[in-house]
Amino acid sequence: MQIVAFGLGIMILLLLSTVRNDLLDGWQQSLPADAPNHFMINVQSDQVDGIQQFFLEKGVKQPILHSMVRARLTHINGRKVSSDDYSSERAKHMITREFNLSPASTPQLDNVIVAGSWWQAEDHGKRLMSLEAKLATRLGIKLHDNVSFDINGTVREFNISNLREVDWQTFNINFFTVVPPGVLDNYPTSWVTSLHLKPEQKHLIAPLVKDNPNVTVIDVEIIMNRVRSIMDRVTLAVEFIFMFSLLAGLAVLYAAIQASQDERRYESAVLRTLGAQRSVLLRGLFAEFITLGALSGLLAGFAATALAWVLAEYVFHFPYQFNPIVGLTGIVAGVLLVGFAGVLGTRSVLSQPPVETLRQS
Repeated sequence: MQIVAFGLGIMILLLLSTVRNDLLDGWQQSLPADAPNHFMINVQSDQVDGIQQFFLEKGVKQPILHSMVRARLTHINGRKVSSDDYSSERAKHMITREFNLSPASTPQLDNVIVAGSWWQAEDHGKRLMSLEAKLATRLGIKLHDNVSFDINGTVREFNISNLREVDWQTFNINFFTVVPPGVLDNYPTSWVTSLHLKPEQKHLIAPLVKDNPNVTVIDVEIIMNRVRSIMDRVTLAVEFIFMFSLLAGLAVLYAAIQASQDERRYESAVLRTLGAQRSVLLRGLFAEFITLGALSGLLAGFAATALAWVLAEYVFHFPYQFNPIVGLTGIVAGVLLVGFAGVLGTRSVLSQPPVETLRQS
């Protein structure tokens, strides 16, 4: 019971301190070296050629801009939709938000068609729609369903021709809703793109925004650094909470030692009467509590690593790099905490003379 209790406490500390850095570093390492780190939104149609020419002249890979039209989902198969129809908070949010309808002749490379088929050239201009598969499941939309969108006050109906799985972690531009080219030609359009800028190229953003003040540039690296800073602060607060829990566990260990103090004192007196030296008994106490601490730390390291793997594999969806330092840190922490507290709590059994102990017994 003591091994499990201390193991859980040390495991939480390991997971919050060491492993969380491994998760963030592993996620960043899973991204390609040239993954987009800047997004540009609110680009107008008459600015597209100028922005592409600007980056071409500066030696930056020419970004691909995607057009989009804002719209709001109003009906599914003729039935008016409402946030009250869904219990999921995510679904409620998707119903109340605006969608970005984007025309495309071919699917993105990081999109996989899981149901239906992509449109052909002869389908351009038809009111077809490709929907992201998880969104379709969340909203209860199936293949070949009809969905209606309010586009600038005009309701237009589309037929779901295919469902897609989207890899959102590539940081490429992707959309929940895609339509064939020619469907949105008569509606106000804005453009969006993502691009990769090296550190020495970041100075290009200032003159670009100066010439195009309506364009919004989002630096992903700044956001990620801010997220890491917030996580560090939250983690520090939680670590203090679990540190107090660990100290409470040490107090329980000390109480358990005190409860068995008479038995330990009697065994020590008998062994010393039979010739055991005080140093031998002290080494025995060290061995007992260091083993207890090492097993607790080993359990904590194994559990923290396993939990981190589960988070990486099934929550964040990137490969987790096992770090043996986590297990070693757990063992060292267990040995120091439990070993020191245990020996400190039992040293008094060696200070009382054996004759006095045996007479009292």
